[in-house]
Amino acid sequence: MANKTGFKMLSEKQKYVTGRVILQYCNFKKPYSFNENDDPKYSATILLKKDEDKEEIENLKKIISMLWKEGKLSNKSMNPLKDGDEKAKEMEMEEKDGSFYKDYYIFKSNSKFPIKVVDGKKLAYVDEDSTCQGRYCRLNLEFYAYKAGINSGVTSYLKAVQILHPSGLEFNSSGVDDFDEEPDADMEKGDDLPF
Repeated sequence: MANKTGFKMLSEKQKYVTGRVILQYCNFKKPYSFNENDDPKYSATILLKKDEDKEEIENLKKIISMLWKEGKLSNKSMNPLKDGDEKAKEMEMEEKDGSFYKDYYIFKSNSKFPIKVVDGKKLAYVDEDSTCQGRYCRLNLEFYAYKAGINSGVTSYLKAVQILHPSGLEFNSSGVDDFDEEPDADMEKGDDLPF
């Protein structure tokens, strides 16, 4: 059934709760739009290691493939699961560093409405979005095939997120690694403040 914007669901919704995956980017507190013409949305981007997350990758591929067939989609339709190696090549062609995506799959999900975010004990997660990035999480999702104007594909609606510990990403170096530790230096009484 199509609405005023021409959006039409081409399949039944398929619910799926992921296992433990790595959260790369998120907008949980405030919706965000990457393009001026798009409506702001709450979102999550996760990374799946090709050598470690094989079962999770296969589960997502099966759901997407099933909905792809049900919606009778073409090869040009949108897919929420992207090959990180292909993304890295695209970025390198644009003279950008895409090495971070190599050996991963990238998966995106979003929602127009605020989503529930909880911790490992299912209590409300109140920290800022930046504290979530790089952590393990679980996503509660609903998939469906759609058509909107000339666009079509499989999308995933983000219902809820559970933030887990510890961090799932390993960085070779962060900017702070180049700093030396400074010993504590208490100002003596009578010292002038530097402002």
